[in-house]
Order: sequence, then structure tokens, then C-alpha cells
Amino acid sequence: MNAEETKLEEIIKPEYLRPLIENTIMPSRVSWKTCAHQTETSCLTFNKDGSILYTGGGDGLVKAWESSSGRQLQTMSGMSQCVLDVAASLDD
Repeated sequence: MNAEETKLEEIIKPEYLRPLIENTIMPSRVSWKTCAHQTETSCLTFNKDGSILYTGGGDGLVKAWESSSGRQLQTMSGMSQCVLDVAASLDD
């Protein structure tokens, strides 16, 4: 284990994540499907109330989707490589 791994373990503790998990509403079912990215979809997350789904892909894009309908809301570019993680803030 190197110094960076130790620092990361010290920063990310279960007690830090608990408020995020407890205050997030996850949709209970899926009602639509789509090909979100030109290549693979590598990660996804919902916003706090579950109304928006964010996906990251191998095409270097992050996309926002309306959870209820699957309508694409926004595409964010500028990443030159595969997006491996996306996160939504608690205040959207």
C-alpha cells in the first residue's frame, strides 16, 4: 500500500458516506432503456431525489437523463478519456 492509498482510506470513512446514502432516494424500478454512449456506459448515479440519472461513458461524455422518461437533458464534454466515476451533489 502506498502513501496515496493510505490517505484515501483516511478520507473516505463509512461515517462520511452514511448521510449521503440515508438522504438519497433511489428509483425502485426501470421503465426505459437507451444506448446512452457511443461505447460502453462505465458509471452512473442518481441525484438526491432520483429524478435525474447521470451516466459516464467510454466516449468521454457525461450525460444527464430524466429518470421517469429517459429523455436526455444535457451532455457534458471535455473529458478526453473514459469517464470512470460520476457524482451528484446533495444540493443538485
